[in-house]
Amino acid sequence: MNISNIPISNPIFYYGDGEMRIKANGTIAAIEIFFRGKPELTSVFPQGGLYKKGSRKIIIVNIGDVFDEEQILFTYSGYFKPLRITVVDWDRKKYRATMIPECIHFWTFLNGTWETLTKNWENLSKGYIS
Repeated sequence: MNISNIPISNPIFYYGDGEMRIKANGTIAAIEIFFRGKPELTSVFPQGGLYKKGSRKIIIVNIGDVFDEEQILFTYSGYFKPLRITVVDWDRKKYRATMIPECIHFWTFLNGTWETLTKNWENLSKGYIS
């Protein structure tokens, strides 16, 4: 197996609505996801990928040059909130990934009540990054 080691730049993970997607440039050897919840994973991993899910962590190992620039990593059901994601290249260099929630309603992140809110509802969906 000939695996090219292209440096990783700006790994981004999108999650929500039962789907975890990855967008990254470079060759990924492994992914470590710390999470909250009890999701049931549906294996949509790329061909050549292995995974192990524990009670608070998911480890994904790339055993081939299989991760595309952007793709669905897996689907899930149940509550799933990623807390921290680390991506590792074949030289064992670690990269902290950005996590962006999708398909969620931003009003669920508000503190207080709707009656005491001082912002317009149109401005609540702009630029949320966890």
